[in-house]
Amino acid sequence: MVGYFRKFSKEMNKEKPPEPLDFFIWTVEDVGLWLEEINLGSYRQIFKENGVNGEYLEGMSMFTTEQILRFIRRCHMKWGDFITLCKELRRIKGSDPLPSFALFISLFLLLLLLLLLLLLLLLLLLLLLLLHFSIGSMYFWVVLVVKTTQGYDDLLLSS
Repeated sequence: MVGYFRKFSKEMNKEKPPEPLDFFIWTVEDVGLWLEEINLGSYRQIFKENGVNGEYLEGMSMFTTEQILRFIRRCHMKWGDFITLCKELRRIKGSDPLPSFALFISLFLLLLLLLLLLLLLLLLLLLLLLLHFSIGSMYFWVVLVVKTTQGYDDLLLSS
């Protein structure tokens, strides 16, 4: 994939290849070279005529359905080719570690929230058990006191 990231220049045939994450600064010619590399070279001329550069490709992720359909019509693209284009764009954008890091953080926070909910549930269960046993023991003491008192009442009444 030597030509994949090659900067196109009319004056020079070879320049330092741009970084994959810098595709948003690609010229129309760079996009054409990239289309050749991903086997969509048949769209090179129409992309050039429509001024599709790296900045335009970057913005495609924000396109509405209507804008996507307009792009496909304007470039006379087949659906399968458009899907290939999107997959390849996602692949070169995938070099950015932020989305996977954000997903990791989201999952970590979700796990932490579930752990806190479990802890809260255990505390509630403990509170209910303590309440149950304290009511039960209070009932025991009340019964003991009443029975004891009745015994003393019997003693007092008999004397």
